[in-house]
Amino acid sequence: MQEDFRLMIVDLVLVLAAAAAGELFASLLRQPVILGYLLGGIVVGPAGLGLIKELIQVDTLAEFGVAFLLFVLGVEFSFAELQKVKAISLGGEACKLC
Repeated sequence: MQEDFRLMIVDLVLVLAAAAAGELFASLLRQPVILGYLLGGIVVGPAGLGLIKELIQVDTLAEFGVAFLLFVLGVEFSFAELQKVKAISLGGEACKLC
């Protein structure tokens, strides 16, 4: 049990390091940070280098990743930007409450 916990911590540190490296790489290329996070996840995941092999751990980390991605997307948008796409996002012409 203790060995599994150590492996999980090592995998978590590996994912965080890949995310930091992807963030740095995306920043250097003047691209959105989210792109760096996605590339970091692809690299360490089972489809990339396969550094994380346990699919259960990948599923758990993916759920956290989706939650963090939604949070980052929510932070990215300002109310001014949302006002520009209000008609499209709330149903176009059919939305009379807009």
